[in-house]
Amino acid sequence: MIHFYIVSAVQSINLIIFVLFAILQDLHQVSLVGLLAHGYLVNKMLCDPVVMASALSVVPPTGFPPTRTDLNYLEKFMKWVTKHFKVSTPRITQSNPGIKDILNCISSGKAQSVEELVYTCVAVCRSLGILSRLVLSLQPLPAKVDSSELQQKSPDQNKKTKEKTPSPLQLEKATTDVRYVTDKKSKKTAKSTVGKETC
Repeated sequence: MIHFYIVSAVQSINLIIFVLFAILQDLHQVSLVGLLAHGYLVNKMLCDPVVMASALSVVPPTGFPPTRTDLNYLEKFMKWVTKHFKVSTPRITQSNPGIKDILNCISSGKAQSVEELVYTCVAVCRSLGILSRLVLSLQPLPAKVDSSELQQKSPDQNKKTKEKTPSPLQLEKATTDVRYVTDKKSKKTAKSTVGKETC
């Protein structure tokens, strides 16, 4: 009877682990698809004709690229971008700027977030005919749980492990004690052998 309960408990634990693993896989896939869709929509938004036209209207007459873009032109262009567009809040925020935000940034020259500044810079590059690619850092939910999260120790266990691990001073003292004891033993054995020889 007890064996039956143990087997059923193990089977139920395995079933729970399997269900949790399946849920984690589903969450990972859904978050990845959502992030890919978000990147696709942002890329489509930056290719909008209104955004491209407003970005092109901000560029000065001397800022248009020559027949072939080279490194010198790109250096001058990036200097102009850093002078013309400023970020009001330099810290990275979880904001999703829309078309209105990008149009406001292009017209005013002030971005509300770092993402908005990057989107504006990509829009200006594309309006000038410079081949530019939008690169996003996709960070979906993890498909697997870390082993550190699964094996979380209680505070009592942490205290015990801290007590068990000796400090460097304790180790040094222990080694000197061992040397002292071994020296005493060697002296005693030497005395005993000398006594036997004299007898």
